[in-house]
Amino acid sequence: MNVFGIVVAAGSGERFGRPKADVELVGRPLWRWAVDALESGGCDGVVVVGEVPGGITGGARRRDSVAAGLAIAPEGVTHVLVHDAARPLASADLVGRVIDRLAIGGTDAVVPGPAVRDTLKHVEDGVVTNRPLAGTRRRGKTPEEDVVLLQSRSRLTANDPHTGKLLWEETVCQVKPHQGHHGDHGFASFTPVTDGELVWAAYGSRGIYCYDLDGNKVWSKELPQMSTMFGEGGSPSLAGNAIIVLQDQRGESFIFAFEKKTGELLWKKPRDEETSHATPMPVTVDGKLQVIVSATNFVRS
Repeated sequence: MNVFGIVVAAGSGERFGRPKADVELVGRPLWRWAVDALESGGCDGVVVVGEVPGGITGGARRRDSVAAGLAIAPEGVTHVLVHDAARPLASADLVGRVIDRLAIGGTDAVVPGPAVRDTLKHVEDGVVTNRPLAGTRRRGKTPEEDVVLLQSRSRLTANDPHTGKLLWEETVCQVKPHQGHHGDHGFASFTPVTDGELVWAAYGSRGIYCYDLDGNKVWSKELPQMSTMFGEGGSPSLAGNAIIVLQDQRGESFIFAFEKKTGELLWKKPRDEETSHATPMPVTVDGKLQVIVSATNFVRS
């Protein structure tokens, strides 16, 4: 395993009034703290993209700067960590844990997700409709992608992770869910999953939908109608080239695997289970990719 770190420090800091990477913290510029964290955390090499001593020229957009860093990655690099210079407080321990998780395998990317401790409110048409419990939401930290994908009822939206600006919004389906929901939340119980090129969003028995990161629909599949007590839940998972969808319910329960790019059904297996709302977890054991699923009766692979 050979890990290469890219510190993105090419931002102009327009809203801040000056490039943030040059701001000093305890006598050192922010970009230096980011470099030290990556080096001490286990990166075999680090490049800074930006107008700093020893840095290389960046691009107009963050993705362009990341591409510039990738272009000079040494031969033999197997994994790349991308970190923003303006976020200097990521620890070497955090970097090490990201690298350790990458070493386990079974995933194409790792994003730290610390719990959100702030007070959150869900607002519809200017009215607060829900207050998610503190600690039940996660926030993404670098290394991260350029968009954050959120799901709400029958819509899929993409927001800029730095500003919250809406990048695009697509109406996925305009139908009433087959099931109701628990009184503490609405219908948006599923979390989308992405591989950085495509995103898959599940809407229970109303189907699973695949979009690209520009908001274009790629494919969709209807799923059997379910019968549950508190509505449908459990997010899809990405395992290799397959999107795994679980349907544990009062009636016949199944687990599905769809080809991620085409939506073709790869396999469908019956399950002797009652209602559960688990998200399948892909893992690699002894070189073999498995999917672990927790349910009412058993935990199965």
